[in-house]
Amino acid sequence: MLLITSTEFCTIEIKVHHSKNVVMKNVLIPTDFSIRSLRLIPAVCAHLDEEELNITLVHPLASDTTISALLRSEKRHREARLYNAGFREACEVIRNRFGNRIVRLSVEFYYGGTKAYLKHYLEARQTDLVVLTKDFPYDRPTKESRDIVTTFSAAGALVTYLPAAKRHSLLLTPESSLADLLYA
Repeated sequence: MLLITSTEFCTIEIKVHHSKNVVMKNVLIPTDFSIRSLRLIPAVCAHLDEEELNITLVHPLASDTTISALLRSEKRHREARLYNAGFREACEVIRNRFGNRIVRLSVEFYYGGTKAYLKHYLEARQTDLVVLTKDFPYDRPTKESRDIVTTFSAAGALVTYLPAAKRHSLLLTPESSLADLLYA
């Protein structure tokens, strides 16, 4: 069964219900909402072998702390436009390809700016692993986007750097498409 939900916090979530009770790994993967950024998911599945995964794709944004921004909810609508139909379709491809391993795939925005905030964010989500690669050319889709590697490398011991250039060389091609994702 597939559930796609959208909350007021601009989270899309894809759940696949499994009948067995197995301990899952909660994995955070930063994204720039390009299809090529999703190519880290096959690398994570290979890295974590047979474990079931709860994957959160997250994008860091600078928070707007002005009173007018805090009172308006229109920023949430702008954020929701960051992940387009192609990105959602690619998430469906991932779900179909790795449905036996991925129990939950969700997208969130991260607004923190301090190590303490990041620590609490990761603890609240019971994160077991943050997956980064230094070889991946992340884009900043908006002027409010923050540097992904700098933001999440502060997670310390939870961070795992996957060697994208060696194991998944297609990660480096800026023209990656939905078809490339199918053959990852």
